[in-house]
Amino acid sequence: MNAEDFLEYLDNIGLAAESNNLPLTNHVEEIEDNHFTGKNILLTINKILRPEDHLFVDAGNSGAFAVHYLKPRAKSMFYISLGMGAMGNSIGAAIGSSLACKGRSYVFLGDGSFMIHGMEIHTAVENNLPITFFLFNDNSHGMCTLREKIYNHEVLEINNFKPATFGNGFKHIFQNLESFEINSLQELNNALAATAGNNKVNLLSLNISRDEVPPFKAFINKLNTK
Repeated sequence: MNAEDFLEYLDNIGLAAESNNLPLTNHVEEIEDNHFTGKNILLTINKILRPEDHLFVDAGNSGAFAVHYLKPRAKSMFYISLGMGAMGNSIGAAIGSSLACKGRSYVFLGDGSFMIHGMEIHTAVENNLPITFFLFNDNSHGMCTLREKIYNHEVLEINNFKPATFGNGFKHIFQNLESFEINSLQELNNALAATAGNNKVNLLSLNISRDEVPPFKAFINKLNTK
Protein backbone atom coordinates (compact mmCIF):
# COMPACT_ATOMS: atom_id res chain seq x y z
CA MET A 1 0.00 0.00 0.00
CA ASN A 2 1.47 3.36 -0.96
CA ALA A 3 0.89 6.58 0.96
CA GLU A 4 -2.00 7.75 -1.26
CA ASP A 5 -3.81 4.43 -0.80
CA PHE A 6 -3.27 4.70 2.94
CA LEU A 7 -4.84 8.18 3.04
CA GLU A 8 -7.82 6.89 1.09
CA TYR A 9 -8.13 4.01 3.56
CA LEU A 10 -8.10 6.46 6.49
CA ASP A 11 -10.83 8.49 4.79
CA ASN A 12 -12.95 5.38 4.29
CA ILE A 13 -12.81 4.39 7.94
CA GLY A 14 -13.29 7.92 9.22
CA LEU A 15 -9.76 8.44 10.48
CA ALA A 16 -8.50 10.91 7.91
CA ALA A 17 -5.44 12.87 8.92
CA GLU A 18 -6.03 16.48 9.96
CA SER A 19 -4.09 17.51 6.89
CA ASN A 20 -4.21 15.52 3.69
CA ASN A 21 -0.55 16.31 3.27
CA LEU A 22 0.55 14.87 6.62
CA PRO A 23 2.24 11.68 5.39
CA LEU A 24 2.99 13.19 1.98
CA THR A 25 4.29 16.59 2.95
CA ASN A 26 6.95 18.29 0.88
CA HIS A 27 7.93 20.31 3.95
CA VAL A 28 11.34 19.23 5.21
CA GLU A 29 12.33 20.09 8.77
CA GLU A 30 15.37 22.32 8.88
CA ILE A 31 18.62 21.16 10.45
CA GLU A 32 19.43 23.26 13.50
CA ASP A 33 23.13 22.41 13.87
CA ASN A 34 25.95 20.55 12.13
CA HIS A 35 26.14 17.62 14.52
CA PHE A 36 26.41 14.25 12.79
CA THR A 37 23.38 12.69 14.46
CA GLY A 38 20.79 10.20 13.29
CA LYS A 39 18.16 12.94 13.16
CA ASN A 40 20.30 15.34 11.11
CA ILE A 41 21.33 12.55 8.73
CA LEU A 42 17.69 11.72 7.99
CA LEU A 43 16.72 15.40 7.63
CA THR A 44 19.52 15.78 5.10
CA ILE A 45 18.43 12.70 3.14
CA ASN A 46 14.81 13.95 3.08
CA LYS A 47 15.86 16.73 0.72
CA ILE A 48 16.71 14.31 -2.11
CA LEU A 49 13.70 11.98 -1.88
CA ARG A 50 11.28 11.95 -4.81
CA PRO A 51 7.64 10.78 -4.94
CA GLU A 52 8.57 7.68 -6.94
CA ASP A 53 11.36 6.49 -4.61
CA HIS A 54 10.82 3.48 -2.36
CA LEU A 55 12.11 3.36 1.21
CA PHE A 56 13.12 0.21 3.08
CA VAL A 57 13.82 0.50 6.79
CA ASP A 58 15.49 -2.19 8.87
CA ALA A 59 15.16 -3.03 12.55
CA GLY A 60 17.23 -1.36 15.26
CA ASN A 61 18.28 2.17 16.13
CA SER A 62 18.46 3.18 12.47
CA GLY A 63 14.84 2.09 12.09
CA ALA A 64 13.74 4.22 15.04
CA PHE A 65 15.45 7.27 13.55
CA ALA A 66 14.00 6.59 10.09
CA VAL A 67 10.41 6.12 11.28
CA HIS A 68 10.50 9.41 13.13
CA TYR A 69 12.39 11.63 10.70
CA LEU A 70 11.97 10.30 7.16
CA LYS A 71 9.32 12.06 5.06
CA PRO A 72 7.95 9.67 2.39
CA ARG A 73 6.52 11.34 -0.69
CA ALA A 74 3.20 10.73 -2.42
CA LYS A 75 3.68 7.38 -4.16
CA SER A 76 6.60 6.12 -2.12
CA MET A 77 6.44 2.64 -0.68
CA PHE A 78 7.56 2.75 2.96
CA TYR A 79 8.56 -0.70 4.16
CA ILE A 80 9.74 -1.40 7.68
CA SER A 81 11.07 -4.62 9.16
CA LEU A 82 8.82 -5.29 12.17
CA GLY A 83 7.26 -8.48 13.50
CA MET A 84 8.70 -11.26 11.36
CA GLY A 85 10.94 -8.83 9.48
CA ALA A 86 14.27 -9.94 10.87
CA MET A 87 17.50 -7.94 10.85
CA GLY A 88 18.76 -7.50 7.31
CA ASN A 89 15.31 -8.11 5.82
CA SER A 90 15.31 -4.68 4.16
CA ILE A 91 18.16 -5.66 1.83
CA GLY A 92 16.31 -8.45 0.05
CA ALA A 93 13.06 -6.46 0.07
CA ALA A 94 14.73 -3.53 -1.71
CA ILE A 95 16.39 -5.81 -4.25
CA GLY A 96 13.06 -7.45 -5.06
CA SER A 97 11.35 -4.08 -5.38
CA SER A 98 14.02 -2.70 -7.70
CA LEU A 99 13.95 -5.81 -9.88
CA ALA A 100 10.20 -5.42 -10.26
CA CYS A 101 9.88 -1.64 -10.50
CA LYS A 102 13.29 -0.53 -11.81
CA GLY A 103 12.98 2.61 -9.72
CA ARG A 104 15.33 3.97 -7.08
CA SER A 105 15.14 2.26 -3.71
CA TYR A 106 16.74 3.49 -0.50
CA VAL A 107 17.71 1.13 2.31
CA PHE A 108 18.23 2.34 5.89
CA LEU A 109 19.96 -0.18 8.13
CA GLY A 110 22.59 -0.58 10.80
CA ASP A 111 25.92 -2.35 10.64
CA GLY A 112 24.56 -5.26 12.71
CA SER A 113 21.89 -5.95 10.09
CA PHE A 114 24.38 -5.48 7.28
CA MET A 115 26.70 -8.03 8.86
CA ILE A 116 23.93 -10.63 8.55
CA HIS A 117 22.77 -10.19 4.95
CA GLY A 118 25.01 -7.47 3.53
CA MET A 119 26.70 -9.58 0.88
CA GLU A 120 23.35 -9.73 -0.92
CA ILE A 121 24.50 -6.37 -2.26
CA HIS A 122 26.27 -8.55 -4.83
CA THR A 123 22.86 -9.36 -6.35
CA ALA A 124 22.11 -5.66 -6.69
CA VAL A 125 25.49 -5.00 -8.30
CA GLU A 126 25.19 -7.91 -10.75
CA ASN A 127 21.76 -6.71 -11.88
CA ASN A 128 22.71 -3.02 -12.02
CA LEU A 129 19.90 -2.10 -9.66
CA PRO A 130 19.39 1.53 -8.60
CA ILE A 131 19.63 1.00 -4.84
CA THR A 132 21.24 3.29 -2.30
CA PHE A 133 22.21 1.74 1.03
CA PHE A 134 22.47 4.08 4.00
CA LEU A 135 24.49 2.05 6.48
CA PHE A 136 24.39 3.51 9.99
CA ASN A 137 27.66 2.22 11.37
CA ASP A 138 28.25 2.49 15.11
CA ASN A 139 30.36 -0.69 15.24
CA SER A 140 27.76 -2.24 17.49
CA HIS A 141 24.40 -3.88 17.90
CA GLY A 142 23.48 -0.38 18.99
CA MET A 143 20.04 -0.98 20.44
CA CYS A 144 21.39 -3.86 22.52
CA THR A 145 24.30 -1.77 23.82
CA LEU A 146 21.99 1.11 24.73
CA ARG A 147 19.58 -1.29 26.41
CA GLU A 148 22.41 -2.49 28.66
CA LYS A 149 23.47 1.06 29.41
CA ILE A 150 19.96 2.38 30.13
CA TYR A 151 18.52 -0.55 32.06
CA ASN A 152 21.59 -2.21 33.59
CA HIS A 153 23.74 0.92 33.96
CA GLU A 154 26.72 -0.89 32.44
CA VAL A 155 27.95 -2.04 29.04
CA LEU A 156 29.35 -5.56 28.86
CA GLU A 157 30.88 -4.97 25.42
CA ILE A 158 29.49 -8.24 24.03
CA ASN A 159 27.41 -6.29 21.51
CA ASN A 160 30.21 -3.97 20.40
CA PHE A 161 32.42 -4.77 17.40
CA LYS A 162 35.94 -4.06 16.27
CA PRO A 163 35.89 -1.03 13.91
CA ALA A 164 34.86 -1.68 10.31
CA THR A 165 35.09 0.66 7.32
CA PHE A 166 32.38 -0.63 5.01
CA GLY A 167 32.67 2.21 2.53
CA ASN A 168 36.36 1.69 1.95
CA GLY A 169 36.00 -2.08 1.89
CA PHE A 170 33.22 -2.36 -0.67
CA LYS A 171 34.92 0.20 -2.89
CA HIS A 172 37.63 -2.42 -3.45
CA ILE A 173 35.28 -5.41 -3.72
CA PHE A 174 32.93 -4.15 -6.46
CA GLN A 175 34.30 -1.88 -9.17
CA ASN A 176 30.90 -0.63 -10.40
CA LEU A 177 29.60 0.34 -6.96
CA GLU A 178 29.79 3.90 -5.61
CA SER A 179 30.95 3.67 -2.01
CA PHE A 180 31.71 6.31 0.63
CA GLU A 181 32.98 6.65 4.18
CA ILE A 182 31.01 9.49 5.76
CA ASN A 183 31.82 11.24 9.03
CA SER A 184 30.03 14.60 8.72
CA LEU A 185 26.97 16.24 7.22
CA GLN A 186 29.19 17.97 4.66
CA GLU A 187 30.58 14.62 3.51
CA LEU A 188 27.01 13.28 3.36
CA ASN A 189 25.90 16.19 1.18
CA ASN A 190 28.92 15.66 -1.08
CA ALA A 191 28.12 11.96 -1.47
CA LEU A 192 24.45 12.65 -2.20
CA ALA A 193 25.46 15.15 -4.87
CA ALA A 194 27.98 12.71 -6.37
CA THR A 195 25.38 9.92 -6.66
CA ALA A 196 22.42 12.05 -7.75
CA GLY A 197 20.81 10.65 -10.86
CA ASN A 198 23.09 7.67 -11.27
CA ASN A 199 21.64 4.20 -11.89
CA LYS A 200 24.21 2.37 -9.82
CA VAL A 201 24.29 0.69 -6.46
CA ASN A 202 25.45 3.23 -3.89
CA LEU A 203 26.74 2.45 -0.39
CA LEU A 204 27.05 5.30 2.11
CA SER A 205 28.64 4.17 5.37
CA LEU A 206 27.56 6.68 8.03
CA ASN A 207 29.97 6.51 10.94
CA ILE A 208 27.83 7.54 13.90
CA SER A 209 28.19 7.45 17.68
CA ARG A 210 26.88 4.40 19.52
CA ASP A 211 25.96 6.65 22.46
CA GLU A 212 23.18 8.53 20.65
CA VAL A 213 19.76 7.50 21.97
CA PRO A 214 17.18 7.08 19.18
CA PRO A 215 13.57 8.29 19.58
CA PHE A 216 12.56 4.89 20.94
CA LYS A 217 9.73 5.24 23.46
CA ALA A 218 10.95 2.60 25.92
CA PHE A 219 14.38 4.23 26.11
CA ILE A 220 13.05 7.79 26.39
CA ASN A 221 10.54 6.87 29.11
CA LYS A 222 13.21 5.09 31.14
CA LEU A 223 15.64 8.01 30.85
CA ASN A 224 12.90 10.47 31.85
CA THR A 225 12.13 8.54 35.05
CA LYS A 226 15.70 8.73 36.39
